[in-house]
This record gives sequence, structure tokens and C-alpha cells, in this order.
Amino acid sequence: MPEQDNKNWRGERLRHAAKEADLTSDVIGKKMNRAGATIRRYWDGTRKINLEDLKTYAAITNYPLNYFLYQEQQLPENQPLRQKFDRMSVEMEELRKAVEASEGVRHVRATSGNLICVPADANPDQETIDAVDELLTYGVHAVREESQEKRTA
Repeated sequence: MPEQDNKNWRGERLRHAAKEADLTSDVIGKKMNRAGATIRRYWDGTRKINLEDLKTYAAITNYPLNYFLYQEQQLPENQPLRQKFDRMSVEMEELRKAVEASEGVRHVRATSGNLICVPADANPDQETIDAVDELLTYGVHAVREESQEKRTA
């Protein structure tokens, strides 16, 4: 069925945006200070979403507002990729904060300029720091190659 014939095109787009953002109706409802059931009613078309809530919904799902306002508006081709990148950026920032807040680690600088995370009570010399940096940079490939050589031998 073409989208123009779909009487609930907005609800379908709201549902799709939530799915792509990996968010449930309850999570979105909590972020919007609404019940999850209200969000589901937006999705099934039994309740209309007001403009302020639509703006909030667009921000939460990281979709352009116009995508929900106009039926003929198409989603930019790179939208799913941008959403994944934004989610990963948030997760990396949360991880960075957790590591920095931990009293069990500290950062030391390798000669390359990279920061290396070490136990707080460790006092590695520069040679060890640089070796860890090299391992983190190239070690995974070297280990994989070595493992493959052992398997074929």
C-alpha cells in the first residue's frame, strides 16, 4: 500500500523511528513524561500527538521533525547511519566518564601521544607504556595472525 493511502502514516513513522532508535514506548514515554500507553496510541493512530510532544519525540529518536510533519517528506539516506553513530557516541561518552570516575585506574601518555589506561597503583616505565600502546594498536592483528599460523601448522 503506498504511503499516501495510509491514514496513519504519522503513527507508522513514529513507530519506525522508535524501532530504529531501539527505544520502547515505555522508554520514550518516560523521557516525554507520558505513559507508554499514550505513546502506543500515537503509534496506532487512536491519539494525535501535539506539536510540542512531536518536537520532543523527534529529538529523542534523533529524526528530523519534518519527517513527522509532512507525509511527502522523505528521510535522508544517511539517517540510520547517523542514528547509530549518535548512539555509539553517547555510549562511548558514558564509558569514558565511568572510566574517569573510577578510582582504580589512571591515564599515562605513550610516546605516540596516546593515553593508556593503567591500574592506579601501577607505576609502569615509559618502555612498558609504549609496549602497551603498540599492543593496543597492532596486537590484536598480530595475535590473530599468530593464532592462524598455529592452526595451519
